[in-house]
Amino acid sequence: MVNSDKMFFCNQLAEYLLQESNYKLENNVAHSIAKSISESIDFTNQYEVHKSIRQRALDILPSVKKEYFIA
Repeated sequence: MVNSDKMFFCNQLAEYLLQESNYKLENNVAHSIAKSISESIDFTNQYEVHKSIRQRALDILPSVKKEYFIA
């Protein structure tokens, strides 16, 4: 179950990163960030899992380097 949760989380986070950047963030960068974040989440901790994925995307975007965005 944890693996499917991780995959769902990773895919959702990548999609929200793309959506919240108005699809200006490079697709491969969004997926790379999402994979990295999903590796650090403790999926046995319900608080960690249930924190809004969209909010995580919004929190992450300001720290992404500008060169990873499509002009």
